[in-house]
Amino acid sequence: MTTQLDILRTFPQSKVDIQALACDWTNQILEGNSDPIKVAIQIKAIQTVLDQVNAGIKDYVLSESEKYEGKTFTKEGAKIEVSDMGVKYDYSTCGDPTWDELNRKITELTTRRKAREEFLKVIPENGTVDPETGSIFHRPARTATRGIKITIL
Repeated sequence: MTTQLDILRTFPQSKVDIQALACDWTNQILEGNSDPIKVAIQIKAIQTVLDQVNAGIKDYVLSESEKYEGKTFTKEGAKIEVSDMGVKYDYSTCGDPTWDELNRKITELTTRRKAREEFLKVIPENGTVDPETGSIFHRPARTATRGIKITIL
C-alpha cells in the first residue's frame, strides 16, 4: 500500500538534484508547456501543506534529532544541527536605569517619528511649506515591487 508521503521518496535531496529539478520545471513553464498561473497556485498549495506539516512535526523532529550523539549529524545526505534558534533577550528585566532611560527615549522618539511619517505621506504632491521655518518639504519617495498574492480559497 502506498501513501501520499511516498511522493517524497522520489523528490531530490541533493543540492544538485534540487537545482536540476527547479531548472527543469522553470523551463517547462517558460517554454509554454504549463499554465504559469495554475503552476503558481499549485506551488502555493504545496508550500502551505509543507509549512503545516513542518509546524506539526517540529517538536517530534527535534526530539528524534536529540537522540543522536552531539549537536550535529548527517542523515539522508543532509547535515542536521540541533541548536538554539531565535534567541531573544528581555533587557527590561535587568533593572538597569541607563537602559531603562534609553529605552524610554527610543520609544518616545519612535512614536513621534511614526506620527510624522503618517503626516508626510499625505501632504500635497507639490509639497508644503513649514509655517515655522518657511522651508518647503515633499512627500516621501515611494517604491514598490509588483507581484501577485495568491490566497487559496
